[in-house]
Amino acid sequence: MTTVRDVAARAGVSPATVSRVMGSRVAVSPELAATSDALVKGVEFDAIQAGSDELAMGAIAALHDAGLSVPNDKEIIGFGNVEMSGYLRSALTSLSSNPGEMACHIGDLISADTAAKRACRLIKIERELVRRDSA
Repeated sequence: MTTVRDVAARAGVSPATVSRVMGSRVAVSPELAATSDALVKGVEFDAIQAGSDELAMGAIAALHDAGLSVPNDKEIIGFGNVEMSGYLRSALTSLSSNPGEMACHIGDLISADTAAKRACRLIKIERELVRRDSA
């Protein structure tokens, strides 16, 4: 199996600059690069709240590459609660995105009349913190 490090070595770049992993559409590199850069610069932090579970996976990879343990050294929380999150080691704590409720609201907006579509509104969607090993 080819790793991110293999791809980076062949390309002559650091693992942090690899933007995609073997044709996957899951972008983990932005958080991998940001976390790697923060560690190199000596930025002190205890935890990372990533914008998505995929970005959190990149942060976990960077921490592991630096010899750090999640959650013993640093804690990570993702967003989205994608299925893969529960299979990571350490399993990723994540804030759910509640896609079913979002789909219902989107359907209502699509079927609304033109005036209702133009009206500004705030739609609150319930979230759940799915506690796992990473935080």
